[in-house]
Amino acid sequence: MKNDVISPEFDENGRPLRRIRSFVRRQGRLTKGQEHALENYWPVMGVEFSEDMLDFPRAFWP
Repeated sequence: MKNDVISPEFDENGRPLRRIRSFVRRQGRLTKGQEHALENYWPVMGVEFSEDMLDFPRAFWP
């Protein structure tokens, strides 16, 4: 019995398929430079999240 749901070992060009072997969730960390930039430039350069549609001219060219 052949199971067509499982991917073949090779693609149509005969190249071996790469399989995902594991997933690792890594915790992100900010560098001191990134933290400094967020603290000092977010009030001027950042765009706060809103459910409303963003008015690009108003947000970027005041």
